[in-house]
Amino acid sequence: MGVQLSIIIPIYNAEKYLYKNVLSILNQDVDIKLYEVILINDGSTDSSEKICIDLANRYSNIKYYYQKNSGVSVARNNGIKHSNGKYICFVDSDDYVSNNYVKTILDVSKNNKFCILDNFLVKNSKIRKEKKWLSKQFDSYIEKNKIMDWLIDNKFNAPWDKIYLKEIIDNNKISFMPGINMGEDLLFNIDYINYCEKVFISKETIYFHVINKNGLCNRKVNLEQFDEICNLYEELKKRIFNLQDENYFINKINIVFLRNIINYFSRLLKSGYSLKEIKGLCNKNDMIKSILMTKVVKLKDIIRIFLLNMFFKH
Repeated sequence: MGVQLSIIIPIYNAEKYLYKNVLSILNQDVDIKLYEVILINDGSTDSSEKICIDLANRYSNIKYYYQKNSGVSVARNNGIKHSNGKYICFVDSDDYVSNNYVKTILDVSKNNKFCILDNFLVKNSKIRKEKKWLSKQFDSYIEKNKIMDWLIDNKFNAPWDKIYLKEIIDNNKISFMPGINMGEDLLFNIDYINYCEKVFISKETIYFHVINKNGLCNRKVNLEQFDEICNLYEELKKRIFNLQDENYFINKINIVFLRNIINYFSRLLKSGYSLKEIKGLCNKNDMIKSILMTKVVKLKDIIRIFLLNMFFKH
């Protein structure tokens, strides 16, 4: 039958987690010939490379590649390039999986172009299921526009709870955008879902996502991140252009970014940046102008528009 599943792991300074991570993937109830593990070392400066080489020497289904530090998007793209499986999954280097991970993925993905699974969240050794809000949709098909709605709303943008068909990625040249460090997962998923009319939502819970206090989501804020927010905003607008519900999605994006920007400005203030510096970001900014024209109905969003107007005008 050959390799059915390629599991891609981007790695950067992950020595603390790497053995647990990879060994959990190797501890499966299926023939190792059915899946491959692709380790992409993104220029780590710790002992990650030594661990990767050790694992690759011990297990025949591990493929190891080194790249100069270029970011997680380039690492994932390189993993896709070197993959041979019919299906592709991504695993973060500080997470781990259950011993029925591969078997479940191969079962769930049959006859489906795109699958989303439930997952566990692990924080301070406490484990809970993440997608309880989706329970009514488990083991059913959801229309593309509804998934788009949830993606833009930041419900499940990460790639590690999804199963992708490699043929769709290759045939349509879908990739993670290098140089974008915020929302690259969201853009990839939106690009992919354009080629799927429906998405299968599975109740299977086989992935353990570890909340890491040193992770990207917890990095300190700075003024330069405003450019990343603007870039993501423009890329999102490109992707919803000419959709049947284009106006709805534009409004949706504006509301989501309104909330994120106010939160971002609040974090900047708490980090010691001045009002003058923050107001300087807003000056003549097209994204801010567009967001300020958004129709909002919730009281909190009305207050956010008022606050953003203050930053923009003064």
